[in-house]
Amino acid sequence: MALIIIITLLVGVNYYTILLIILKIALIVLYTSILTFTSTPTEITYGFQKVLSPLKLIGVPTSKLALKMTMAIRYIPIMME
Repeated sequence: MALIIIITLLVGVNYYTILLIILKIALIVLYTSILTFTSTPTEITYGFQKVLSPLKLIGVPTSKLALKMTMAIRYIPIMME
């Protein structure tokens, strides 16, 4: 609670905004944890490739981008520990 008060005084935003930001970060960590615990890295990479497949039309290397996104998501729960 003291951290929220300090942030409010320094930044000048209200408690509601700070609590929403904290909630969003907590949910991102929760969702990525659930995703990485229930899916293999191969499945996650395949899913990203499917979602990013329209970008192939403009020359974006979707396989490399999907692999980078998968690695980033795999390490979000680890960084929060």
